[in-house]
Amino acid sequence: MKLSLNMFWLGFIWEGQHANFTASFLEIVQTRSSVSLTFSYSLCRSRENAAIRRLLASKQTHSPKNEMLASEHSVAEPSDVSPFFLVQDPLKNPMPPHLLPKHDRPGPPLASPPSEPVPSLSPPVSSNQEQTASQDSKDNSSLAYALIGAAIFSVILSLSAAIFLYYRRRKTSIVVPLSSSRQLQTETTILGGITLFRRSELETACEDFSNVIGTVPGCTLYKGTLPCGAEIAVVSTLIKHAYGWSPIAEAQFKNKVEILSQVNHKNFVKLVGYCEEEEPFTRMMVFEYVSNGSLFEHLHVKEAEHLDWQARLRIVMGVIYCLNHLYQEIPPMILRNLDSSYIYLTEDNAAKISDICFGGDKTDSEDEFDEPDECSIVYKFGLLLLETISGRRPFSNDNGLLILWAHRYLTGEKPLEGMVDSTLGSVPEEQVRALTYVVKSCINDNPWLRPTVAEVTRWMQEITGFSQDHSTPRNSALWWAELEILTS
Repeated sequence: MKLSLNMFWLGFIWEGQHANFTASFLEIVQTRSSVSLTFSYSLCRSRENAAIRRLLASKQTHSPKNEMLASEHSVAEPSDVSPFFLVQDPLKNPMPPHLLPKHDRPGPPLASPPSEPVPSLSPPVSSNQEQTASQDSKDNSSLAYALIGAAIFSVILSLSAAIFLYYRRRKTSIVVPLSSSRQLQTETTILGGITLFRRSELETACEDFSNVIGTVPGCTLYKGTLPCGAEIAVVSTLIKHAYGWSPIAEAQFKNKVEILSQVNHKNFVKLVGYCEEEEPFTRMMVFEYVSNGSLFEHLHVKEAEHLDWQARLRIVMGVIYCLNHLYQEIPPMILRNLDSSYIYLTEDNAAKISDICFGGDKTDSEDEFDEPDECSIVYKFGLLLLETISGRRPFSNDNGLLILWAHRYLTGEKPLEGMVDSTLGSVPEEQVRALTYVVKSCINDNPWLRPTVAEVTRWMQEITGFSQDHSTPRNSALWWAELEILTS
C-alpha cells in the first residue's frame, strides 16, 4: 500500500512536471514560431525595401531632377531603417515587463540576422553640396574662358583695324596727278575721253561721301582717292530724287559734261568723268583735285599761305591766258562764274579756273543789262584783278562794295599806294599804275567800251612780263628757282 501510494505521488509529480514541461515546450515552440515568422516577415520586407531602393537609386543616377526632388521630399520610415525605431502599441502592453505573467514576458533579444546594407533613399546632403560646388566651379571656369577669349578677339580686331588704316593712309598719301595720257585703273567705261564712273566707285573713293570739302549753290564738293592713288574732287547735285530733276536740267547737265570734256588747258580744272544713275538718283561730275586751296582763302584767310606780289601777278596771268584760250574755241566757252572762290591754286601757286556748277542758265544779275558774254567776263576779270591788288573782299560790312571803295583811288582822288594790300610791302609803282588802267577799262559802265579778252591778255603780258608757259603749273621741283630767274 505504501508502495502504491508512492507510485501515485510519483505519477502525480510526473504528470505535473510533464504538464509543466509540455507547457514550457509549447511556449518555446510558440515563441520560436513567432520569432521565425517575425524574422521571415522582416527578411522579406528588407529584401523588398532593398529592391525598391535600388530601383530609386538607379533612377536618381540617370535623372538629376529626380535626385533633387528625392533629397528634398523623401522621408524614410523608422521601421525601414532600424529595428530600434519600432514603437509598441501601449494598449497591447500596458504593464511593465517584469509584472507580466511569465508566458507573456518578452523573450531575450535575438541577434538580428546579417543582412546586406540598405542604401538610403535620399542622397547625402554633402554630396549635393559637392556637386553644386563642382557645377558652379565649372560655370565660373567657362565664363572666365569666354571673357578671356572675347578680350583676345577684341585686341586682335583692333590691331587689324589699326594696321588696315595705317597701310591705307600710306597708300593714299601718295598723290598721282591725273593726265590725259594715263588710263584710270578703275572698273569704268571710257566715253569720249572721260570716264563714266559707278556710284559705288565714287562712294568708296570719297569714304561713303563723308569727306566734304565745300559747297557751291546747288552742289556739294567731296574729296576722294581712286585706287590708282589719284586724288579727285566730286561735285554732286543736292537733288536726291528724279522728280526734282527736270528735263531741262538733264539737258544742261549732259551739255556741260560734253563741253568740259573738250577743254584742254593747263590753267583749267580738268573734268575726269561723271556719274549718272537712277537708283539712287545720282548726277555727279568728277574733276582733278587741286590741293592748295582757293585764291579767296589765300587773299582773305590769315591762316592760309601769304601770296607775294609776283605770285599774285602769276596767278592773274594764268587766269587771263585760260580765258583767252576758252574764247578762241569754236564755239567759245562762256564761264558763268569767275571769282576768287572758283580759282584754285596748285602747289606752285599756279591758277586753275573751275566751272563746277550744274546750272547753265544766266543769273538775274547777268541779264539785268543784257550784256554780251565777253563783256561780262571782262568785267568780272577787272573785279578779280582789283581784289588781288587790294587784298580786300568783293563786299564787306565795313566798306560795302569793293568797287565803290576803290572809286576814289581809281579816279585819282587818293594816291594809288593806299589801294595796294598793305601786307605786300614795297611794290613797283609803274606796274600798279598800269594795272589800275586795266581795271578801269574792264569795269567801264558802258559794256561796249570794254576791251576784249584778247586785248586784256596782251596788256597784261606787256605789264607783267609773264609768258603763258611761266603761268602754267610746273611739274619740275625747281619751279620756284625758274620763277625767281624769270622775275629778276
